[in-house]
Amino acid sequence: MAPGEHEGTRAPRPGPGVVAPARGPVDADASLWAALVAESDPAEFHAAWLTLLCRRVGGVAAAVLVLGEGENYRPVAAWPSSASVAEPLARAVERALSTQRAVTLVGEEGGSKEARHVLAEPLIFEGEVRGAVACELVGISDEGELRRAVQTLRWGSAWIDLERQRGASRQALEERERLLAVLELASTVAERENFRRSATAFATELAVRLGCDRVGIGFVERQRVRLRAVSHTAVFEGRSNLSRSVEQAMEEAYDQEAIVALPADSGGFQVRAAHEGLMEQSGAKAVASVPFGRDQRTYGVITLERAEALPFTERELDLVDVVAGFAGPLLELERRQSLGVFALLLAALGRLWRKLRTPGSPVFKGALATALLLAVLFSFLEGTYRVMADAVLEAEQQRVVVAPFGGYVAEAPLRAGDLVSAGDLLCRLDDRDLVLERGRLQSQNDQYQKLYNQALAQRDAAQINIIRSQIDQIVAQLRLVEDQLQRTRVVSPIDGMVVEGDLSQALTSPVERGEVLFQVAPLEEMRVVLLVDEREIEFVARGQAGGLVLTSLPDQTFTFEVTRVTPVSNAVDGTNTFRVEATLEGAADRLRPGMKGIGKVETEDRLLIWNWTHEAVDWWRLFVWKWAP
Repeated sequence: MAPGEHEGTRAPRPGPGVVAPARGPVDADASLWAALVAESDPAEFHAAWLTLLCRRVGGVAAAVLVLGEGENYRPVAAWPSSASVAEPLARAVERALSTQRAVTLVGEEGGSKEARHVLAEPLIFEGEVRGAVACELVGISDEGELRRAVQTLRWGSAWIDLERQRGASRQALEERERLLAVLELASTVAERENFRRSATAFATELAVRLGCDRVGIGFVERQRVRLRAVSHTAVFEGRSNLSRSVEQAMEEAYDQEAIVALPADSGGFQVRAAHEGLMEQSGAKAVASVPFGRDQRTYGVITLERAEALPFTERELDLVDVVAGFAGPLLELERRQSLGVFALLLAALGRLWRKLRTPGSPVFKGALATALLLAVLFSFLEGTYRVMADAVLEAEQQRVVVAPFGGYVAEAPLRAGDLVSAGDLLCRLDDRDLVLERGRLQSQNDQYQKLYNQALAQRDAAQINIIRSQIDQIVAQLRLVEDQLQRTRVVSPIDGMVVEGDLSQALTSPVERGEVLFQVAPLEEMRVVLLVDEREIEFVARGQAGGLVLTSLPDQTFTFEVTRVTPVSNAVDGTNTFRVEATLEGAADRLRPGMKGIGKVETEDRLLIWNWTHEAVDWWRLFVWKWAP
C-alpha cells in the first residue's frame, strides 16, 4: 500500500434510505428529493442523488458516480456538474473497483498544507460490483467525521440499487408492452380472408398505433418494389405521382438494406434523396422506411409518414422492424398464394435467374450446366423407345376337368400347383351308392333270366317278348352304372400342371354334374399377356420384339414376339388397358402359368429427349385442350 493511503473493510448495507440531513435547509433539497422519488430520467436521478449526497457529507470539493458492469464502467454523474473527473478521484474509483473495498486517499492541497481526503466506496449489488462513488473532502481531519462520511456513502448507495431495480422493472414492462404490440399487429394479418385485406388492415393498425397519417407496404417484384397496400384505404391509384414517390423511397431503403428516416440524426451516411422528394410531394414532416424479410432476403418495405414535425424515435423504428419481421413473411406468403400459375412460374424463373447472376453456389450452377448440356445432347441422340406394361404368363391352352355326375368327393390327392401326367388321379368320387345300385340291378337281372327260362319252357311267345325287353332295360342300366363307377376316378387328361382347383379342404362335399373341378395346363407352350396402357397402344404392333422380367426371376430376361393386339380395352385399377399377346422364345423349365412381371416392347428409334418427355407433353396438351375456350 502506498504512503498516505488507507483501505477500510466492507461493511454490510442497510435497506434503502439516506441519513437524515445534517446540514442545509430541507426546502432547498425538495426538488432533488422529488427527482429521487419520482420515475424520472436515470441521468436526472443520478445527478440529484450525487448532489444530495455531497450536501449530506459536507466539505465536498468534487464527486463522481461511476456505473457499469464487467470492465465497462463510465461516469454517469459529477458534482459540480460542470467539473471534470480529477486524477485523485479517478485513482480512488479504480482502486475501489479493483479491490471491492472502501478506499481513503490522504493528500495536501498545494502550499496551503490543508488536508485533503478522497473517499471511494464500491457499489456492490447481488454480489457483483456495479460501480463506485468517490468524494474529495477538504478541511476534514477528524477521524470521526471521516467515518461518518464513509457511512453516509454506504447508506446512500442503497438508492442506486433502488433505481437499478426500478430500471429493470421499467425495462421488463416495456418489453411486455412491446411484445403485446407485436402480437396484436401480427394477428391482424391472420384475421383477414385474402392478401389485400390483410395488408391493408396491417398498415392501418400500424398507422393508428404509431400516429402516422399514412403507412404503405411494398413488396419486391422482379428487383423492383411495388406499392401493394396503403392504410385507411382499400383502393388506391398505383400510377399516381404520390405512389411512385412512395415506391422510390421504398427502393431507396431496399437498395441500402437499412432503415432510412427523416428528419435524421447526424450519425452515419445514407442516401435520402427519394425520402426528401416524398416529403416534398406529400407534405409530410417525418418519413421512415423499414425493410423486412427473412433468411438474408428482403421481401418488401414499410414506409411511414407523419404530417406533424415529430421525428420517428429509435424505439418506434425498432418496433416496426420487429413487427415487420413477424408479419412480413406471412404477408409475402399470402401474396404468393394469391398469384396465378403463370405469375408463380415467372417468379420462380426470376429467382433462378437471380441466383445464376449472383456469385456463389458453384454446385448448383454446375449441376444446372450439366443438365442443360445433357438436354442438348439428348435432343440429337436417338434411342429405341420401349413401351412398358404389366405382364402375366398364360398357357397356350388349358383343359378343364368337370364332375361327370352328381356325387360326393371321397379323395383329392392333388391341387393347384402340382405337376401331373396324363391319367394321374386328381380326385375320386364316392361310389357306394353306385355299387349298391349295381347289385340291385344284377339281382333283378337274375330274376328276369329265370322268368325268361320258364317262358321258353312253356313256349309262351308273348311272355318271352315281354321278359326279353325287361332284361334289355336292366342290362342298359347296368352298363350305365358300370360306366359311372369307372368315371368316379377323375384323372388328368394331359401332362402339365394343375393351375386351378383344390378339393383337399372339401372332402365329402357334394358336387354337381358339369361343375368345374380342375384346370390343367401344359407347360410346353406358354404365352405372355401384356396389359398396355391406352396412351401407349398406338406404338405397339404385331411382330415387334420385347423383353420380360418376372418378379420371381428378376435376374433373367426372357425375349418374346408380339403375336396379337386385341382391339378391346379393359379397365384395370382405374386405367384403360389393351390386351397384347406375345410368344416366348426359348422358354425355361422354371416358368409357370400365372407368373407376373414387367414387359417392354421395342417399338422404333426416337430422340432420347422425346422418349423421356412425351408423356408430360401429352398431358399438357390434354390439360390445355380441357381448359381452352
